Amino acid sequence: MYFHYRRHEFMQSEVCYASLIHKDDLPMVLAQVQDAIDKELSYFEHKPYRIITKEDEEKWILDHSLVIRDSENQVTHFLGYLVDVTELKSSEEEIKRVRDRLQVAIDGSNDGLWDWNMVTNEAYFSPRWKSMLGYAEEEIGSHVEEWTNRVHAKDVKQTFLDVQAHINGDTEVYDNVHRMRHKDGHWVWIHDRGKALFNESGQAVRMVGFHTDVSRQKKLEKQLSRINQTLEEKVQTQVEDIRKKDEILQQQAKLAAMGEMIGAIAHQWRQPLNALNINIQNLDDDYAEGLIDATFIEDFIEENKRTISFMSDTIDDFRNFFRIDKQKRNFSVKKAIHKTVSIQQAQLQNRGIKVSVHGEDYLIYGLENEFQQVILNLLSNAKDIIEQRGISDGEIEIELQDCKVHVMDNGEGIPEAIMDRIFEPYFSTKEQGKGTGIGLYMSKMIIQENMGGSLDVKNSDQGALFTIAFDSCKVQT
Repeated sequence: MYFHYRRHEFMQSEVCYASLIHKDDLPMVLAQVQDAIDKELSYFEHKPYRIITKEDEEKWILDHSLVIRDSENQVTHFLGYLVDVTELKSSEEEIKRVRDRLQVAIDGSNDGLWDWNMVTNEAYFSPRWKSMLGYAEEEIGSHVEEWTNRVHAKDVKQTFLDVQAHINGDTEVYDNVHRMRHKDGHWVWIHDRGKALFNESGQAVRMVGFHTDVSRQKKLEKQLSRINQTLEEKVQTQVEDIRKKDEILQQQAKLAAMGEMIGAIAHQWRQPLNALNINIQNLDDDYAEGLIDATFIEDFIEENKRTISFMSDTIDDFRNFFRIDKQKRNFSVKKAIHKTVSIQQAQLQNRGIKVSVHGEDYLIYGLENEFQQVILNLLSNAKDIIEQRGISDGEIEIELQDCKVHVMDNGEGIPEAIMDRIFEPYFSTKEQGKGTGIGLYMSKMIIQENMGGSLDVKNSDQGALFTIAFDSCKVQT
């Protein structure tokens, strides 16, 4: 029932075998038969050909035939056997399709293919492999030395180490970038990838891979490296310039704060100096009236000592305020604020400005005197705006709450047009000569960079509301 025909259909000549052969293959089959007869062959093998079965199916056949002759050497018939190789032919066609697709992919990628027989050291190099080095097809032979002899001397060692690492199983694929000498003498950067094939004994017997010309990428990488180096140098220069400018700004901010403090001290000292002056001037009258005795002298000394002590404490506060802290520590926020307010108290009272500090105290980590400079700046700005706008009942409220410090005034707020600019360096709304424009900028830098917090502003119903917020704090118990 081969090809769905029964045996008797062939034996009784109901079916002619030649009629089953595909019409496109029949001339080839007949020619091979005739060639065997002419050459007086006793055995021959047909090239695979197609048969059309009774069910109109197409089968590929491998035909082996014996030529039977009579005593006069005349061919009487043929005896042979047929093998259905349809599946094998399908596999071959699939392999051909894969190979064709691979070749298209290789051609499209502009890569060069190499195939190295590691037993004989014979090698195949594709036309593209050769052309990327400037050679024609016939100018490069079929030995692995055609590759190794062209690798840059400085790259040979690493290249073979990478090949060996792959053969040893240390890497899934061989992957290396090296230089190869072009026909005209210049060097071509090659990205080389490959995969080894092993025999049953685990020995690497073949290696197949691709070459890609990456000279352009290498050139761009070199240019980019130079650009990055130049850019890094420029950045370092800019950083240094910014650092120096920040140092200048910090110095200017300290000088501005010092000016504020000196003004505050002048107000703090005015009243006790007046008291001392009056006490000294009254000594003559007290003496003339016979009021001076031991008790009077004791009271006089005690009173003036208190006045001088108050003035001395003011100087100590001033010195502490501007001391250079080298080490950060935990300090009480409320105490730091109170010390800053006390220095300015006389100046604020002289202008009719009330200051209140309330809320739950807590500890923060940082440089206390820098924090005090921020509070001083916010107090001074609030004082100046209240005075500038002629507000008779000025108020500044400082509230501590949830790791935050709110500084509020009733100075009617910041114009929306400049709200986004008040933290810029050298930006000031004060009259010429009355402000440097760096106080708020430096305050923001101190809180953000030195204390890990933030300083923001918005308008409340009565005036400006500055908020200092810290990422963490410790409640003071």
